[in-house]
Amino acid sequence: SVNWGIAFDTGYHGYRGNHFPPSFRNFYIENISCKEALKYGIFAEGVPDSKLEDITLKNINILHAGKSSYIINTVNFNMDNVTVNGEKMPEHPAEN
Repeated sequence: SVNWGIAFDTGYHGYRGNHFPPSFRNFYIENISCKEALKYGIFAEGVPDSKLEDITLKNINILHAGKSSYIINTVNFNMDNVTVNGEKMPEHPAEN
């Protein structure tokens, strides 16, 4: 088991305590199966200074997850045929 089926997180803090958010954009992830994600099926957390941009997930199936998704601080986040816990996820999810 893993904590997240698919995860994006720009809230990186350096070992000296500074905040260094990376840029995550233009990701296309397709044809993924996951049996169990302990926390979230889809975890996507950008920060206000560095939002996740232009992310597409296609043909993703996560059989069992603690919660289906957590999505915040994103721009153009798309899901095409994404299923978590047997439920089809919305194509353009609302942020948590």
